[in-house]
Amino acid sequence: MPGACRENRDWRAIGLRVRQGRMMTSTRPDAHPSETPVSADFVALREIMTVGVVTLAPEASAADVVRNMDEFRLSCIIVVDGGRPLGIITERDIVRTLAANTAAIKAKSIGAVDIMSTPLISLSPDDGLFDALVVARSQKVRHIPLLGADGALVGLVTESDLVSAHLKIYGHYRELLNELVSVQTRELRAANARLREMSMEEPLLRIGNRRAMEIDMHHTHQLAMRSNRPYSVVMFDVDFFKQYNDQYGHSCGDRILQTVTRCLQRQMRASDRLYRYGGDEIVALLPDTPPEGALMLAERMTAVLGEEAIEHRPSPHGRVTVSGGIGTGQAGIANVKTWTDVVAQADRGLSRAKRSGRNRICLVA
Repeated sequence: MPGACRENRDWRAIGLRVRQGRMMTSTRPDAHPSETPVSADFVALREIMTVGVVTLAPEASAADVVRNMDEFRLSCIIVVDGGRPLGIITERDIVRTLAANTAAIKAKSIGAVDIMSTPLISLSPDDGLFDALVVARSQKVRHIPLLGADGALVGLVTESDLVSAHLKIYGHYRELLNELVSVQTRELRAANARLREMSMEEPLLRIGNRRAMEIDMHHTHQLAMRSNRPYSVVMFDVDFFKQYNDQYGHSCGDRILQTVTRCLQRQMRASDRLYRYGGDEIVALLPDTPPEGALMLAERMTAVLGEEAIEHRPSPHGRVTVSGGIGTGQAGIANVKTWTDVVAQADRGLSRAKRSGRNRICLVA
């Protein structure tokens, strides 16, 4: 609908012996704690991944999967063909399949490829720990296979790996902060700033922050290009927000942002994510959603806010409203090469909504 604009109304593979990668905390043996650059940005996933993963072939039966997961006490198995992962079978997949196909499994007519989850959510061993934390949180997965440049499986990172690595980083910073409190205030402030940067959540609205959004967008865009599935981005902005702050005060403005966030969340699906883009701009990331579907969902979101009927005297609408713009990414769409192109498209839609009188959602090419 180009140009549309409408007003609102513990993972181990078979036979694996876990070898925990070591955490690099210093670039040289004599490094002082205050010089040690340890953070989620500096830890590559190859440092914490499990290696030596044994896998199953696509022709393996469901009975083979269940038998091996039971015998080796596994929580998932990766299905590969010629060294390249096709999908992942987790405990949730087993339970779901058992519930629907108990007789077929006993008859061995269901195979591994019938159970596995696709498309595969994967990362590179050169990606950082923070990338893995964002992907695990946003995609709601506990097992992330790591693929080399040739697409072959080289290892995997599990939920327990991520938690352990993140706790080590925070533990290191606690020790660093305790030392700096008494000797170097400037370095203490720098360490605190690094801790804030490691956060994935915006404290006022309790949704993802800008940094987490950029990483989630990057990986969501890559997945959409590989699987040829669309995803959409909606950029929301509170209409006449500055005037609201001037009239009612900044504390009331903060509460309005919290109310807008809650209203948007009421209509979100389990797979959708919200991020604070900056100021009063909130971005909704909608996987597997074409532009028309994003428009319908965005209008439902803003309709909930309209039902609140919150007074806004400086606004010509007399109540708090939002405007929004939509951008969509999918393989084959012209002028959409990266996730930033999708966000830019949503921003153009938002600008058009404002020029058209606000209190509406706009979709532009």
